[in-house]
Amino acid sequence: MARRDIDQRIAELEEQARALKARKAATERANDTRRTVVLGSLVLQEIDRDTEASKALRSWLSKELPEKLTRDRDREIFAELLTKISRSDDA
Repeated sequence: MARRDIDQRIAELEEQARALKARKAATERANDTRRTVVLGSLVLQEIDRDTEASKALRSWLSKELPEKLTRDRDREIFAELLTKISRSDDA
């Protein structure tokens, strides 16, 4: 086998490795997004319940969430939820 054939095969294998790594990264991002959506859905359902755990969750969110909202757009998106949480804590 000529040196050129070997170099070409190495380049092909390296390209395949890059493609596989990119696919793996895309899959990991998709899985992370799915976990975020499912967990967020669970939290949103739980804050509407009337249990001690739900009250504790609302209390924790009302303290912690505003600190995490550093972007104006994020504060806009969560404003209604934060209002809802604070009202239910007052009740």
